[in-house]
Amino acid sequence: MSKSDILGRYTVRDLPGTRFFSIDMLAIGVRKHHVMGLVEVDVTDAMKTLARRKESGEPVTLTAWATRCISQVAAEQPEAHAVRKRNRLFVFDDVDLTVMVEGELGGKRVPRPYLLRKANEKTLSQINEELSGSKKTRDEGLVLGNERAARMAKLYLRMPRVLGRTFWRVLSNSPSLTKKMTGTVLVTSLGMFGNVSAWALPITTLPLCFALGSVTRKPGMVGDSIEARDFLHLTIMFDHDVVDGAPAARFTARLAELMESAFELVDT
Repeated sequence: MSKSDILGRYTVRDLPGTRFFSIDMLAIGVRKHHVMGLVEVDVTDAMKTLARRKESGEPVTLTAWATRCISQVAAEQPEAHAVRKRNRLFVFDDVDLTVMVEGELGGKRVPRPYLLRKANEKTLSQINEELSGSKKTRDEGLVLGNERAARMAKLYLRMPRVLGRTFWRVLSNSPSLTKKMTGTVLVTSLGMFGNVSAWALPITTLPLCFALGSVTRKPGMVGDSIEARDFLHLTIMFDHDVVDGAPAARFTARLAELMESAFELVDT
């Protein structure tokens, strides 16, 4: 049997330059000392309200609502998204989040980072409108919502590959650059998986990260009764150089409290 028979038919394609953006970031991200929590949050009331709002013509996405809840707790506990530089912590009052949204680039639908500034000062409606609008943005570069970062991304793609990881290393070690270019919090969503319990396990250079996994329906306790409930599978990552277990647990408990109470969602 010849080698060509063993291989069968195949094609060779160039790796898009944009992939190196993620590859280099991940190479630096794995060196961070993140601790990860896999949490199930009862979002039954929130999902019912989101469904009613969609039916009424005033839709709010799960990602936008979760981002609003996250920004609220991050503002209440700013030390959770502090950035470390050697023996000092830079604690920011503003909550700037990078939210991964699907947009069109080069005629294809791809995930791109959108920098949501001062999310702690914005209402749920404002966040939802901003994120929904960003998804319609076409071919404005790799990064959305941040002109400076978009320019840097274009320059980055022209760099020799050996400089790519140096760029991410410098960025992740600079509190001011981190705040300006990416914010201090990452929110990403993998969408629905059907009725499959699934958590995402992301890698990031940022001090605080949230990954929204699947929402599944399963039995849950309501008082002394067992009822069918909707549970969000949420991954939370804390930079252990910045925050210890007890503050991380308090952050998680507060976030779960807001989500389970359908924070800022109003029936229409």
